[in-house]
Amino acid sequence: MRSAARRASPRARSRGRPLRLLGFAFGLLAPAAAVVACSGPLLTKPPPEASSPGLTPLEAAAADARVAEVGDAALEADTFVDPCADPGPPVCPPGAAWSEPLPLFAVGVGAGEAFGALSHDELHLLTFTAADGGAAAPRVWDRATASEPFALSTPLGFLYDADGLGLSPDGLRVIGTVSGFPRLQIRGAVGAAFAAPTTAEFRFDLEGDRLRAPVLGTAGTLWFGRVAPGVGTPALALMALAGGFYERGPLVEGTDLQARDGRTLAPTGVSGDLRVLFYYDEMVRLARAAYRPAPGCPFTSFADLGARPSLQPNAACTALTYADPVTRAPLRITRK
Repeated sequence: MRSAARRASPRARSRGRPLRLLGFAFGLLAPAAAVVACSGPLLTKPPPEASSPGLTPLEAAAADARVAEVGDAALEADTFVDPCADPGPPVCPPGAAWSEPLPLFAVGVGAGEAFGALSHDELHLLTFTAADGGAAAPRVWDRATASEPFALSTPLGFLYDADGLGLSPDGLRVIGTVSGFPRLQIRGAVGAAFAAPTTAEFRFDLEGDRLRAPVLGTAGTLWFGRVAPGVGTPALALMALAGGFYERGPLVEGTDLQARDGRTLAPTGVSGDLRVLFYYDEMVRLARAAYRPAPGCPFTSFADLGARPSLQPNAACTALTYADPVTRAPLRITRK
């Protein structure tokens, strides 16, 4: 009876298959499955069968594993439960109203520093100095609580592309690009010095791509803009941290996330639940947000968020931080 129900439910069968691929990316299946997953070429994109709209099986181990469990349970029950249906409200609700901006730095602090990134807990701030079109000299500022001013910073000691810097949610990792190639700097603790840049953690072949504007999200997700995407192709790429290495996933799909007519997009932030992606349309100079019901589901709706470069949320999405369009100094707005 169960097998007959499964044959009569091709949608469940087709949806269940890619869900099981999540285990290949994160070692969630048995060792034998892991051997199969590792048998192909290491430095290539996943095969087309492994790709899906929105984020990929490489993204968000915990969240995608939960989606996989839902799919498997549905198959066992001979019914299909769509993991993208009836999701409930996201951390960052669309249509929210925001306050007037206030400077993130106290008076006399951070003069000439451009905003790069802010950790989700708002305790770690990445800024940089750079002449127009020149290389960026980044530093990370730390504070004990979000109510304290930023006062002390740690320079990274290396130069990067001015549009190529990202900070991890815990403030311990900085990823930058040099001529479109990623580099990673790590520190062992808050306030400690950052180690020299390394490329060993990036286990993927760019296949002709050059990357920019990295954004480090929760669950080891890593987003990039593509320097010169072909017209009609996705403008953003996704990687994810697995076993200490960043692996490449398919390009990020979405109707408003395509390169067209000279339009370039730069990811700027991602919500803690991985359901809202913030990005900047450099042609019209507008921040935008892409929404989806859950990790692994397509981005299906989009919204303008004003002239706010480098816009990104805190963990609860009660505040957004962005770069002043003129001075590039960090500004903060709060949700009303």
